[in-house]
Parts: sequence; C-alpha cells; structure tokens
Amino acid sequence: MGKGSRLSKSVALDLGSSNLYWCDAQSEEVVAEANIALVDDKKRRIVEVGDSAASAVGRAEGHHHVVRPIRNGRVEDVSMAERYFSMIFSKMGFGRFRKPDLGVVAPIFCTAAEKRVLASAMMKAGAGSVIFVDALVAAAVGALLDFQGPRGSMVASVGAPSCS
Repeated sequence: MGKGSRLSKSVALDLGSSNLYWCDAQSEEVVAEANIALVDDKKRRIVEVGDSAASAVGRAEGHHHVVRPIRNGRVEDVSMAERYFSMIFSKMGFGRFRKPDLGVVAPIFCTAAEKRVLASAMMKAGAGSVIFVDALVAAAVGALLDFQGPRGSMVASVGAPSCS
C-alpha cells in the first residue's frame, strides 16, 4: 500500500507468526507482509522489511542477514523491533507528524509484560496509541458475529500453536 491520504489514522494490526497483517479503518483492505527484516551488520540497521526483505532470503550476502524482530507475537530484540515497526509504519503511509492509532491482535498466549514491551516498541516507533484486542473477540468481529448479544455463538481460533 502506497503512501497517501486514503489511509485513515486507525489501523488494525495482527502479529501473525510468519506474516504481519494490517487493515485501516477507511479502505478495509487487508495487507499481508512477511514478518522479517533485512539487517546490515556493518551499520547495525534495518535495510528492508516485509516482502522486500523476504525476497532476499537465501540471497543475503556478506554483511546482510535476515532476522525476525517479532517471533510468534513476542519481541526478540527490542531495538530492532522499534526500527522494524518504524519502517512498517512508513510503509503504511505514516510519518513523523501522522501517527497511527493501533488496535493490535497479539497471540492469546502473550503475557501482560510481553504486551507492555510490544506497546513500548510501537510507541517509540511512532504509534499514537496502542490498544490490545483479544484474538477471539477480533475473530468474532471479523466474522460479523454479535458476540455481546444474548444468543449463543462460538468462536474458535484454529491458528497453529506456538512451540517456543
């Protein structure tokens, strides 16, 4: 998704295991990006993120290597995660003066401490606000279920379990 005014300020972000998904409130277009970054070892900085970094897998040479700053919804390297989110926000069309309000679906097994680390990394990367949404509630909303009403509904998460 290119930079532009079609992107609203509110964005839903899903920290999947191999992909990062986001959807803005205005266009309702879901974008999937590979959840990896290409790092330049000499300068210790991220060169590419997402699908462009995924295309370098197996071709990264010399002083470049591929990392996953976020693995299974958990921060592996805080400073890399901050730079990773900063570049992702830039890909979304946000910048220094236009900050996204994020609704983040973190994996169900994330602890409160891990969510604080994620929120901190996102805020330092340029998020305006970060709100965590329970994965099952997000699934119900995505399926257009009235999960607050008096009738019975069942939502099941069929994602792959984490083995970390």
